[in-house]
Amino acid sequence: MASEDQVKETISRGTTETAIGVHTFEIVGYSLKKGIGAGKSFKSGTFTIGGYTWMLRFCPNGLTKNSQHSWLHLELSGARVVLGNGDRSASFQMESEQYLESSGYIKDDSLTIRCEITVIKETTLSPTILVSSEMIAVPPPDITAHLQKLFVIKPPYHGDGSIPGSPSDGDTRCDAQ
Repeated sequence: MASEDQVKETISRGTTETAIGVHTFEIVGYSLKKGIGAGKSFKSGTFTIGGYTWMLRFCPNGLTKNSQHSWLHLELSGARVVLGNGDRSASFQMESEQYLESSGYIKDDSLTIRCEITVIKETTLSPTILVSSEMIAVPPPDITAHLQKLFVIKPPYHGDGSIPGSPSDGDTRCDAQ
């Protein structure tokens, strides 16, 4: 059993792996697609990030007849997993159709949506290891003794045993008066 003045140090590490990917969905000929009706959408191609297959669905006229906003859905395709919200898709309300058209997001009759996805994979835990196989002795604090050791003046020492500035060394000495 270790005494109170000894410290045993161990270390372990938890590492979470992520996969990050970007998919760009270009909607060319936006003016021909924007009037497809509320609740109707068109899909991007599928893409794979983090070992999962994804797809985007864009609803330019919103989800309901009175909707004022476009919607974007991110969906998992063919997987038996769910997103953090407990569902297989996440929905994002976008700006109104009028705003998208007047703000410059739609250029040359095209709308480009860039989607960055981070998939958080499992966390792996490394085994706990002992940093030192010996116990590390921690001395009791004694600031007074430590400060005294700092201020002890020792004369400089030459390898031959002579002290610089002594008459036997031949150095010239200057004493302050």
